[in-house]
Amino acid sequence: TPWFSSVRFAHQFFGPADFDAMRALPYDYHGDDFYVVHSTTRDDHDFIDENCTDAMFERFFPGIKANLIIRGHNHRHRIDYWGDRPVITSGSVGIGLSGAPKAVYALATRSNGRWHTEHRYVDYDLEHTLKRFEETAYLEYTGVIGKLYRLELMTGKNIIVAFIERYRDRLDSGQITWDWAWEDFSAIVELMPFFTPRTKLMTFAEASSPKLKTGLHAKTPAGEGIVSFARGLPTTYLTRFRAKSAFVSPIIPPLLRRGTKGVGLKN
Repeated sequence: TPWFSSVRFAHQFFGPADFDAMRALPYDYHGDDFYVVHSTTRDDHDFIDENCTDAMFERFFPGIKANLIIRGHNHRHRIDYWGDRPVITSGSVGIGLSGAPKAVYALATRSNGRWHTEHRYVDYDLEHTLKRFEETAYLEYTGVIGKLYRLELMTGKNIIVAFIERYRDRLDSGQITWDWAWEDFSAIVELMPFFTPRTKLMTFAEASSPKLKTGLHAKTPAGEGIVSFARGLPTTYLTRFRAKSAFVSPIIPPLLRRGTKGVGLKN
């Protein structure tokens, strides 16, 4: 299936010893008053956002008593609190999805029995990395999925999940082709307030300006419609099309989780 083309590309560079080493890795790590896991104790794919409650954290991390929890998975850095215990989502030094094309990692230090945490940003050599997409034949091998990952690297936005939400069912059922989906999606992406060709990106200050247009006309293979930008939420946008399709950026994940069709954004 094309969904896993990037995995197949990476697979060819590993040998049996590498896979054995991966299989031997532990699911999580219990340190001295800290706990490290990919997503949560409960599941490797749990999502943590601003809507998480103490009751949800209890389900996510059953039996965990450490005063600091460090996790990843979402590629979008954040600090949440389970009671007075910090739950750190570290970000990513591969493809960071925290709103800018930078590597993001978390640093935790303990002093006088208390944990202090911060996130740090590191600039990519973005131009060199983007060239590698071409030079390694990655794009040729991975097709649309590779193009989506390249967009994520360029923008620091969680783009591939949005593509999955919009097209997966129709692609898997054969209702549309991958080329059609990419053409339709590309037309939408070009209207994002943070997107410009190559690597020059709009800053958050510019994106959140009240001078931003709040209604841009969009024409894609799915039909014509209006792209609306919510002030105060510069990384969130909504499109409505006469073809009864809609798309919401997953940078504000709860909006996507509630479904896209008929969703409206209010300040």
